[in-house]
Amino acid sequence: MRIAVLGATGTVGRALVPLLAQHHDVVAISRRPGARAHGVRWAQADATDTASMERAFEGIDVAYY
Repeated sequence: MRIAVLGATGTVGRALVPLLAQHHDVVAISRRPGARAHGVRWAQADATDTASMERAFEGIDVAYY
């Protein structure tokens, strides 16, 4: 399953990304670059920019916000 985590550099996102990455393909989405983690793909996107969000959500099954 491919999971997106919006706000991946925030308090909740930083805790959630590594836990989900243990069992799923994770795309961490943030407005600013985050710390790279093994097995996690990072996407820089802003919720107010439709084009960046469409690119980030390509192939995503589930999203956490």
